[in-house]
Amino acid sequence: MNYELAKKLKEFDFRQSGKGFVRCSAGSKVIDWGCDIVSDVDENKIIRKGLHRCNGFAYFPILSELIKACDGFLINLSRCTPYDARGGIDPKEMTEWLASGYMEKYTNHNTRFSYFTGKTPEEAVSSFWLALNKK
Repeated sequence: MNYELAKKLKEFDFRQSGKGFVRCSAGSKVIDWGCDIVSDVDENKIIRKGLHRCNGFAYFPILSELIKACDGFLINLSRCTPYDARGGIDPKEMTEWLASGYMEKYTNHNTRFSYFTGKTPEEAVSSFWLALNKK
């Protein structure tokens, strides 16, 4: 997951603490630290830890935190490859992850089903979560 996607999760009110890590952008430098150091990320704790040069920070959740946050709407997470007209799939060509599920509580066959892709499972599930929590 990249910093921009983690910042977007923060903007959509994804919890900013857990088992993942926090990345702080300080000009051209990027500083990573585990959440065992800062258990609940906020500006005051960053200043107390001497990281006051941070221009911004974002929490990078682990995959299980992202899945749990989808609250049962995520149905599938799998590795995929772009359509190959030659047939057959070479595992080395499997380049993306696919997160799919319902965008609302399943009530009937007309319930909206969507999917999102990413280079990592975290990116795919993050995109799914962002769609679920669109402001």
